[in-house]
Amino acid sequence: MRHEEALRASKATASLYRDIIESTGEDGLKVHEELVLSLGVVSRCLSELARYHECLLNSEEAVKLARRLLALDPPRLNPVLVTPLRNLSYALSKHKRHKEAEDLSQETVDIARPLSASEPSKYNLSLAASLCGLAHHRYHRDSRRTFKEDSIAPISEATEIYRRQLFATPDPQPNMEFLLAGAPHTYAACFGNVYGSVTFNEEALWIRHRITARAPSTMKYEADLARSLYCIASDYHALGRSKGSLVAIEESIQIRRRLAFQNPHSFEATLADSLHDRAFYLGELGRVQEAIAIRRRLIEALGIVDSVNRLVLEAALGLSLYNLGGIYSACGDTENALLTAAEATEVRKRVVADDPEDRDAASALAYSIRNSATYLSQMNRHNGVVGLLKEAAALQQKLAEANRDKHKREYFNALRLIVKSCDEMKCWKEGLGPSINK
Repeated sequence: MRHEEALRASKATASLYRDIIESTGEDGLKVHEELVLSLGVVSRCLSELARYHECLLNSEEAVKLARRLLALDPPRLNPVLVTPLRNLSYALSKHKRHKEAEDLSQETVDIARPLSASEPSKYNLSLAASLCGLAHHRYHRDSRRTFKEDSIAPISEATEIYRRQLFATPDPQPNMEFLLAGAPHTYAACFGNVYGSVTFNEEALWIRHRITARAPSTMKYEADLARSLYCIASDYHALGRSKGSLVAIEESIQIRRRLAFQNPHSFEATLADSLHDRAFYLGELGRVQEAIAIRRRLIEALGIVDSVNRLVLEAALGLSLYNLGGIYSACGDTENALLTAAEATEVRKRVVADDPEDRDAASALAYSIRNSATYLSQMNRHNGVVGLLKEAAALQQKLAEANRDKHKREYFNALRLIVKSCDEMKCWKEGLGPSINK
């Protein structure tokens, strides 16, 4: 995964085609087509390096050029537009412009479908990739992570295309199996319950184990195997299969430690994810502290991450701090629990300030504020508790107004906690114990 070298080479190639066009006045379609393809490689490299703002600008340039070429020779150049559109859709998604990303993905499907019908062997995989993109963007269209029928249809079709293509190939290369593994992985994400997702995550894991057995030293394949292990560990944990969950997350950590040692920039963030989850499953202070240390280091590396990636890292840091507070509390260390909850609150406030429309971030912030109130109350430091609970309730009220079914229970619970806290505050001032009926 030598993305920096690939980026330099692809940029040099794109510059060469630009020089040819500018110095010779070349207006032939072929050289412009090659420039579009080169820009596509540049976009992929920038995305892999988490340089999302540059990726977006480069992808927009590629699409603009491809559309201009398409107007000159639609039948021949229709296929050329598909990849730039797909790259741009993912670049937009990284900036949370999910509706625009979905529209572009639908356009790629509309282009790829007739091509696949006319030349299946040549364009089936392009159609499947476009359908995967459409499912992905429909799923991420808003912050409600529930079952989405309109995501299931395209990912189901894509998965079947990949399966047929794979079974029709006598000796499939790891790269083709890699494409198939990605489809059930996306399929699993589209389910709103773990019972639906676990089967597809197990299929993806089985395929990725097979790929790495055939190509054991390929970092890309190992990274994807670690990702599947991470996902299946989460599913098993949710299903109460603790032993399987720990085996999977341990294997994920081993792979990600090795990858992070070889390439810290690309893999430290995912290592932190695995460490965090193992700590969460077992309630281990050491593991979650290691995850937090990695996430702090990544955020402080100003030259490495752009604003979009920083937002993702800060959200992950907030989650680790939130869970660390819970572990401290379970161990009876309420003082450290309070300090950690306060830091989680500050981190999550920054995330919400950067993206006020992110309902998941707002909900996470409300939970952190509520935990701070809980820890203060446990320490009999009642001043300020009601104010914190009201702040959390105000956030949850807005969420309930936007999506009543998802957030009404949290909002009503927040109101109940305010009433309970007011009662405890009154009893505390009067030197009485709080009512056990509240």
